[in-house]
Formats: sequence, C-alpha cells, structure tokens
Amino acid sequence: MILDEPTGETYDVLIIGSGPAGLTTAKIYAEKVPSARVLIIESGAPRVLHHAAGLSKVVASGDLASDYYPAHAQRTLGGTSTVWTGLCTEMEKRAFLAGEWPIQYKELASKYQEAALILDLPSEVYEKPSVLLPGSTHILYKPFYRRATRFAKKYRSWLETSPQVDLLPGYTVVGLGVGGRLVETVRVEPTAGGGANSASLKAMRVVLACGGIGNPRLLLLSEIGAKTPVGRYFMDHPHMYQAFLLSVDRDALVQVSGPPQRGRIDAFQLTSEYCVEHGLLSSSFQFMKGLAERLEMLRGRRRVTRFGQVILRSEMKASPNNRVTLSNDRRDALGQPMAAIHLDFDRGQIRREFDQFSRVLVRSGLGRTSELRGGIQLTGGGHLMGTTRMGTSPTDSVVNADCRLWDLDNAYVAGSSVFPASGSANPTISLVALAVRLGGHLAETA
Repeated sequence: MILDEPTGETYDVLIIGSGPAGLTTAKIYAEKVPSARVLIIESGAPRVLHHAAGLSKVVASGDLASDYYPAHAQRTLGGTSTVWTGLCTEMEKRAFLAGEWPIQYKELASKYQEAALILDLPSEVYEKPSVLLPGSTHILYKPFYRRATRFAKKYRSWLETSPQVDLLPGYTVVGLGVGGRLVETVRVEPTAGGGANSASLKAMRVVLACGGIGNPRLLLLSEIGAKTPVGRYFMDHPHMYQAFLLSVDRDALVQVSGPPQRGRIDAFQLTSEYCVEHGLLSSSFQFMKGLAERLEMLRGRRRVTRFGQVILRSEMKASPNNRVTLSNDRRDALGQPMAAIHLDFDRGQIRREFDQFSRVLVRSGLGRTSELRGGIQLTGGGHLMGTTRMGTSPTDSVVNADCRLWDLDNAYVAGSSVFPASGSANPTISLVALAVRLGGHLAETA
C-alpha cells in the first residue's frame, strides 16, 4: 500500500530507500516471511520532485565536481534505476582472491541467478560471465549486458497491492534514535519541509538503503559508528572514454562471443589470477560502438581483426582519504548539514593497468592497442561505493559479513556502500545479489 502519511504501526522491517537494493531486500524478505510487515521510506515520490532532488546536493573537492554527485543519488521511487544505462556483468574474483572481502566469492556468485531475474538479464550473465580468449592464458572475454530495468515501473503495482509492504513516499529520514544497541526510532520529516507531519517511526529492524552518500551521511547525522570508518574508503569507477584503439583477432573473438546479440557489449580484461600475481587492480576494456574489420600482421601472420575505440573502466583502490563527511557550513532545505565529499583518482594506476594489458595482448598474438590517449582524462561512472564497507572488525569496516552495523543489533546496510573492494564491473547486479542475500538473512533470523 502507498501511504499518504506515517502511521503508528511498528513494522518488522523498515527500509530507508526504494532503489534496487531497498526494493530487492523488501521483496525477498516479504516473500520468505508471509506474515511480515515491511515499510519502505522514500524521500522522493513516484516521480522526481525538485525539492527532493535538492536534498542530494553536496560540497565536493578532488577530481569530481559538486554537481556530479546529485545525478547519481536519485530521490525517487526506483532510485538510480530511473536513470541508469543498464550495463551489468559479474564482479571479478580479484578482490576475493586478495582477501579484501570478508565472504567467499561463491556466496556472492550463488545469488547472481536471482539477481539476473530481478534485472531481466539473460542467463549468460551468470552461466558464462567470462571465458579465456583462445590462444591466451591471461586475457578474458567478459561482456557487458544492457537491460535498463526501471524498478519503479516493475514494482509499482506490487507496492500498491501488497498486504505486507507499505511505501511512504515524500518523507525524508533525518535521524535514527538509538537506545543501547538498538535503533528504537526512525525520525522523518516531509521532504517538502514544514515539519507539520514529522514523526518517529518504529520497527524491529532497520535497513539503510539510501546510497553510497546517503548511508554514511545518515549514520554521521545520527552519531552512529563513531569508532568505525563511516564515510571513508569512498570509491567510484574511473572511466576514460575513447581511451585507445583496440584490435582483436576476429576468429578468436567470434569463437567465444558467438553471433551478435542485442544488448551485449564486447569487453576484455586480464584474469583475476594474473592481476593478483602482478599487484594490479581490475580493469575492463570495452568496445564502443562502430566496430570495423581490417587485415593486420599479428606475430607474423596476416589476420582479420575487429577494431574500435575503447572505454577503459578501472577498479579504484580503497583509500581512507577518499571520504564522505558532513559540511561545517552548508545545510540543506531541511536544515541538516550537507554531505562533504573528497575523491581523487590514481592516474598512475590507470597507466600501469593499460600497459600490462597491452603487453599481454601483443604477446598472445591476438591483437594490439594504440597508445593510450594523452592526459588520462577521467570521469566517474556514477558508482558510489565503499563508504559503509563490509569487513571482519569495527576497526576497518562499518558492517559485518551479514551487512549488520557493528554498533547495533538491529540495523543493516544494503547497496554498494558495503563493498570493501569494487572490481571494475558496474555494481548493480552485485548489489542486487547482496540484497537478495540480505533479504534471505533477515528472513532466516526473523
């Protein structure tokens, strides 16, 4: 049911945010616990409202400007799924092999099939996420699949008719009231301001699902997690468009990719094992549109290659210096401190990853690259990650392996803000897989 205003009901689970992470957690939990009552709070409305969008403004320093971030923190039903391009591929194993995640890769991989169904993706995305190029031991063909599922459209009727789940749109959570090790109240105000219908809501368990900026900001506003690195280790995916020209042996490519498939985009990367052995992060090298063919000499043989411009998308090393804090002097329309963000990219890392890929490709005899475009002009991918990272102790993380806050027994975090390392893959299918896992965990411990 879609509510007009808060009720006095105490819910089993209260979820803050109606993006892919929040809606997935709610749906999985509700399906597994038919008697449960769930409330989803959405700062925006079923359509984008100007006064809601204004609450996503930030103060930024570093490589990305202040106006970059609000576009990737949509306050509306469906969250950023209302604007995303839909690119999906599984996260690489590199970070798990390097021990940067507190769970095994198989725990995440086991949820990709359910995540793919939620995102309307083909089975290839989890059945055959990558394959070695024939003749190479270190280069993977790892395609992206484009399905821009709009969660607002997909789940609107379910929200309107579900006897289990209520949606409260147009209200913003301004703080969490804590008693001992429990969140006892969730304080909300009308997003449009005025405060006439402010309320303190109650639930047995609370899930923060309001994004890589919204999650740490709410914890900081609520003075939760002071002894954990809340807001630190902020990550995005550095992108370099038209980074270089890539040629790949046509026959080898066709052998692994098969015939053209609508919504599939060819991409390549070094294996996770190679990256770990050589101290590299993950990078993907994705063909842009407009592939052509030509004859080239590769290791003394004339071969037909497919070539085109490439998008270089890199993993970003998690650094405590990249972080989300609260502004000292800038406030939003509800009178709360804005988020203050600092993020710097490592251009030397980008160069090292490109150089290694180029050398391995040439040695394989399967292709070559042009020189990397000068200047290394980078932008982000709108993938806001890492600010409430998952780990094994409160000294180096904000949530445990079950996505529960270290400081509290009934509060959890959903979304890519829990990623301790991101890989280079677009994060949506992985954050949805983690939300499937979290929904199941909440059901098992109900």
